[in-house]
Amino acid sequence: MNRKRCLAAGLALLLCGCQTVGERGSPVPEPALSAESATFPASEPASMLDLPDGTVSLDGKEYHYNPDSASHDTYEIHVGDGEHVFRLEAVSAGLWANEFCRDLTLSIYEEEGRNPLQVIETDVGVWPQSFELCVEDIDFDGYMDFYYLYSQGTHNRYYSYYVWDEETKQFTYDPYNLSELENLTFDPEQKAVVSWYRTSIWGGKHSFYRYIDGQLTCVRMCGYPYEHNPESASLYVKDLVDGELKTVFEVTHASDTEFTEAEKEEYSRWHDLHYHGPHTLVLDIGDGEHSFWVEITPRESEEEGIPITVSVYDSEEKNTLWQRWEDVCYRPSFETIGLTSQDVDFDGNMDLIYSSWLAASTWGMNYWVWDAGQKKFVHDPYGLEGLSEPEFDQEKNVIATENHDGGGYKTEEYYRYQNGKLTCVRRLSTRPGGENWCATLTVEDYRNGKLQEVYRAEHVEDDGVLWPSTEEFRKWHDLNYHGEETP
Repeated sequence: MNRKRCLAAGLALLLCGCQTVGERGSPVPEPALSAESATFPASEPASMLDLPDGTVSLDGKEYHYNPDSASHDTYEIHVGDGEHVFRLEAVSAGLWANEFCRDLTLSIYEEEGRNPLQVIETDVGVWPQSFELCVEDIDFDGYMDFYYLYSQGTHNRYYSYYVWDEETKQFTYDPYNLSELENLTFDPEQKAVVSWYRTSIWGGKHSFYRYIDGQLTCVRMCGYPYEHNPESASLYVKDLVDGELKTVFEVTHASDTEFTEAEKEEYSRWHDLHYHGPHTLVLDIGDGEHSFWVEITPRESEEEGIPITVSVYDSEEKNTLWQRWEDVCYRPSFETIGLTSQDVDFDGNMDLIYSSWLAASTWGMNYWVWDAGQKKFVHDPYGLEGLSEPEFDQEKNVIATENHDGGGYKTEEYYRYQNGKLTCVRRLSTRPGGENWCATLTVEDYRNGKLQEVYRAEHVEDDGVLWPSTEEFRKWHDLNYHGEETP
């Protein structure tokens, strides 16, 4: 929809008492989710024209004059360059060029100035009580911009955007065509512009944009139930691959069927732009120097299991191959091979982890640890792959494991790195046996360079719980506890 000229140049002179400096905002903007309005100090009375209500003619053009829609609001803009602080006057005479928009003049002054540095003749499609103006860095360049609510419908809101140009020292109307997008929010952490377009009360889609080579580019789209067909419910994701949006995730059910928790969780993951599916990973080592794009791909081989290739690139664009290796995983399918990162040796650098094998009661992972000296990933230098379901406590620098053998036996172990070696510093065991589901409980503690049994309780009854225990046995889960008689 194109905006029509709502106010002649003579009217701008009448309202502002100055010469028009800026250009008029062109095509009608479109929505954005609201940020805080930046009103400063209090709104002034609206400028009034000595005209009769109803149809009037100005400069050869007809308008509908409604004094109740006249407005005059004042805002403050701190550009953020340490130099410019502006006062913005938003004035409407209440002249409607058509039923959809009324006049709006934006005059920008130095904070205490009387003569405007820039005057923008534009229009607005909402009444004064709905008008809002927001100040925000919308292109993530460190300078504050502003935008105002232009129009709103039942589900979607559209805004008009003005971006600070550091070269001209003025605000430029919508150089990125943001006004074409609905319900925008700006995410400085992901440096992403997010559009939320509602198709109905039931569904819609999120579109994620980034500034690439100075152009606003859609890099991902996530749609949710009833987006396509009211008789079915869909979750889908399209990701920017090789220059075009391609479907990378999709599930569809009858509209009366619930999505599974796994389906909803996977769909939610895609709202993080660093996530590119279970087989790709953006891995920031955390040393301020190295950040990688990692992907797992299947490969053809006669080997048993699932042969894979792991490739590590210097960036998402895959300009430089940093490291590559082949492996074999023993999982139900390639789709079940997950890829993640964690600091497994507590040295402050992130390491690479992916699925290795799956058994009835436990699972295993592959660990590739970042070697800062060699500047590459090294395969499991500590023997972590021999541990059962390890959990890494980053605060305590402890690795906890738990192993079940399926016959009621349970072993819990705690590991620390000592002199560069992975060392089990405590083991708690539960061994069932005897009548009434009794158990033998033992604790081994690391002393004098080896594990030594420090606690034993036999014939412990279950007391109606799954794993028999005693109060003393439970205390040993705290690694700071070393027995009642041990200092």
